[in-house]
Amino acid sequence: MKDVIEFLTNNPVQYFGTVGIDNKAKCRPFMFSGEHEGKLWFCTSHNKDVYAELQTNPYIEVTTSSSSYAWIRINGKAIFENNVKV
Repeated sequence: MKDVIEFLTNNPVQYFGTVGIDNKAKCRPFMFSGEHEGKLWFCTSHNKDVYAELQTNPYIEVTTSSSSYAWIRINGKAIFENNVKV
């Protein structure tokens, strides 16, 4: 997990893939917010399209690459939490 966090932190713009409300693939730039209790955190607003998409289908894929062409791809299920501390 340490290597993943370091890679995401050092390459701050990731690409966040979701399934849109229209059932078509969507991909947008996103930023990693941090790690808490062994989980990766990303942040969005409840009035964004991505929020509605994730409410319908919470499965995501995130990818990014470095300037040296190393890359990472992570997939999982988004879990919503309103945690101001994090």
